Amino acid sequence: MMDTIGLDTNYSATYWPWIQVRDNDNSTQLYIPPTGEVVRNIALTDNVSYPWFAVAGYSRGLVNAVKALKKLTLDERDELYKMRINPIATFSDTGPIIWGNKTLQVKESALDRINVRRLLLRTRKLVSAVAVRLLFEQNDDQVRNEFTRLVNPILEAIKKERGLYDFRMTVSNDPEDIDQNTLRGKIYIKPTRSLEYIDVEFIITPTGASFENI
Repeated sequence: MMDTIGLDTNYSATYWPWIQVRDNDNSTQLYIPPTGEVVRNIALTDNVSYPWFAVAGYSRGLVNAVKALKKLTLDERDELYKMRINPIATFSDTGPIIWGNKTLQVKESALDRINVRRLLLRTRKLVSAVAVRLLFEQNDDQVRNEFTRLVNPILEAIKKERGLYDFRMTVSNDPEDIDQNTLRGKIYIKPTRSLEYIDVEFIITPTGASFENI
């Protein structure tokens, strides 16, 4: 198992255990890291949904393998997750499946989840692609309004596709920024978190109780 001690970054993630695959060329089976299957599911996620969806679970985390090196118990999966290691779980109906969404960031924040980091990477790329069109234009109110006009639809589209709860954008007209030939903007976002725990409480009621009064 990979030792995550000393690794503190939201640009990386790790997974365990290894998975067994068929080597048809040599008519054998061997254990390999799950890296290839993680990358395949990242591509699948981008094709069937968006980068800000978690690469895990039944929809976007199925692993093509004979089996995992170890069939993890619930307690083992929870312990690995506390250590920032994404488990490869095994269920009878699916086989191995990616069952985690954590980066290697130690501090608890939105960026300790892979889907939020990928959301930010995608958003920056889209915003940069439109912002570059404004370079060498006149640095006045018109160009600042144009920046807002170009960026707002990008954020609105991401919000519509469940990537953001909400957002706000500000553009500075500070004279010092203007004198430095700079347009300085700030984008505040509330990223949509992935659902990782479901807590259901069952309550037994008397036979004659009316559910309308509960």
